[in-house]
Amino acid sequence: MEKFKQHLKDYKKKFVSIRFTKETNEKLMEYCKDNNVAVPSDFVFHLTVMYSSNEMKYENSKEKMSTILEPKSIGKLGDAAVIHIKNSKEVIQKFDLLKSKGFKHSYPSLKQHVSISYENVDISNMKIPDFNLTTEYFIVEDQ
Repeated sequence: MEKFKQHLKDYKKKFVSIRFTKETNEKLMEYCKDNNVAVPSDFVFHLTVMYSSNEMKYENSKEKMSTILEPKSIGKLGDAAVIHIKNSKEVIQKFDLLKSKGFKHSYPSLKQHVSISYENVDISNMKIPDFNLTTEYFIVEDQ
């Protein structure tokens, strides 16, 4: 019975994201400040690749990933203010790899974006950032 309980503990839903370089994080913080978007100083900007809706026995990991992502537009996903990203083949490849390993996405499709606020902020006067986003690593962790 104990072995079975341990077996169940090994299966977890996973959150998979792409994180940015320190320089990109600083630029995003400055962008938010310039646009009157309050962001906690410890906020971790990221691009979500996958929220697994199924529990997986999959090792948490972190791997270097150096890719340039280009902002496309400003928008909303629910109440969240987001920077939509031009589709990156590297991000799509990561998403497809996860699906091939049995991950099931919590959403109908992958929408490449970076959330800048989960509050209902006014985005009507926001301009697309005038800088690209440089990724640093790809991370798989427990939800």
